[in-house]
This record gives sequence, structure tokens and C-alpha cells, in this order.
Amino acid sequence: EKLDKIMFPLIREKVRKIIDDSSGKNYVVIDAAILFDCNLHLLCDHVIHVKTERNKRKKFLKNKNKDMTEEDINIRLDGQHLKINNSLAGYVIENNGSKTNLYKKVKSVLDKIENSGNAIQDKQ
Repeated sequence: EKLDKIMFPLIREKVRKIIDDSSGKNYVVIDAAILFDCNLHLLCDHVIHVKTERNKRKKFLKNKNKDMTEEDINIRLDGQHLKINNSLAGYVIENNGSKTNLYKKVKSVLDKIENSGNAIQDKQ
């Protein structure tokens, strides 16, 4: 909790700067497990929750970190107490298939956002 109180404001400041420096871009993606904990969702026009089954997350971690043991992976996953507020997520994507399938789902959601007429909003 002490570390969060120190880091969260710094993280918000850094993300705000990235957003500000990205003017002219169609969108900026914030990939953050702490989106709600850190109140980063307040900087977002749209929130997309990408859900993945635990076994798939384990496989991803093992492929990304070859030196991690099964125990290390379980400790990491068990320690992630993600506070996901699904009522604030306008879109939910189930990511339990292939990478190609995930890309198609993401593209579909981005198309919906762009076609909704409020894809880009001035946050200032």
C-alpha cells in the first residue's frame, strides 16, 4: 500500500504525458492491470477488458519468461489482485483462442468505437 501511494501518482503522470505527447494519433492504448486501482480509467474515452483464462495466462508467462518455474508463475498470478470494474468497461473481449482470433476481436471492437461517432473526444 505504501508503494502504491508513491507509485500511482507517478504512473498517472507518466501516462498523462504519453497521452498528451500523442496528439494527432487516432488512439492510445493503455495496457494496465492496475487501470482502476490507479484511476487511469479516468483518462480513457473507452475501456476494453480483455479476459483470459488462468491456464492461458500461465502459458503466456512461461513462454515469455523461460526461467520462471511453475511455482513462480503461480505466485505471480495469485498475487495479482486485479480490481476490474466491469461496469466501466464498455467492451469485453474473451481472449482464449489464437492470436489471430484476438486480433479479429480487437479490430471488431475498434471498428465499433470508430463507428459510434465518439471515438475521439477532447479530454481537455
